[in-house]
Amino acid sequence: MELVAHPHHLIANPTRRDLKPGSQPRVIVVDHDERRWTNLGQALELLGASLELSPRLPDHFAYGRPETPICLIVQITPGGAGLQFLRDLNAAGSYAPVIFVAESADVAVSVEAMKSGAVDFLCRPYHDDDLLAAVEIGFARDQAWCEKRRSLNDLTRHYETLSERERQVMEHVVKGKMNKQVAFALGISEITVKAHRGKLMRKMKARSLPDLTRMADAIAQGWLHFGERSLAAFLAPAGQLGR
Repeated sequence: MELVAHPHHLIANPTRRDLKPGSQPRVIVVDHDERRWTNLGQALELLGASLELSPRLPDHFAYGRPETPICLIVQITPGGAGLQFLRDLNAAGSYAPVIFVAESADVAVSVEAMKSGAVDFLCRPYHDDDLLAAVEIGFARDQAWCEKRRSLNDLTRHYETLSERERQVMEHVVKGKMNKQVAFALGISEITVKAHRGKLMRKMKARSLPDLTRMADAIAQGWLHFGERSLAAFLAPAGQLGR
């Protein structure tokens, strides 16, 4: 069956004229047979996306990946190399939406793939619309991941502008401590705490204490999710500096 680019497909993604340079969504197919994917490439082109064929799994994704929406279509091979790729991504704290394609049904493998976070598991012969629908879901998930990562990067940059003392004050403040309690814990005056608190609020671009607390939680959960550093390690230990 010929692939048709229906209007409901990839609705969350920009049209060709709305795309910024370098922001074009990409589908990366891990396969050496171009003939299988000609129709998919044509359908994606109509939707402002591109198709890229690769003879092997892109191992560089564990270390860094594009900041634009992508989706991988991976052929399940004997030995489960595709599944291991997804496991390695998860272990590295990276992410890429993966659609697995198999020549025959294998319930155990398909269940493991979905548990590992695969977008879909399709067995040949599959309906072409099912593949496009899976790609749509993959793009939407990846766009959400990219936005979350950019948001975390922004918060991290703001946090890194704080002085060590401001980080110490922030650590106590987001735990709900009053200025007087923070002053006692750090061995500084309450007036000094208020001054540091005002500065860190401006640097973090926080409009209120609940806003600052949400930012701290986002940093903590974000670093844990992306496999890097937790907030406990990210924040300077309180009480180490003198007055």
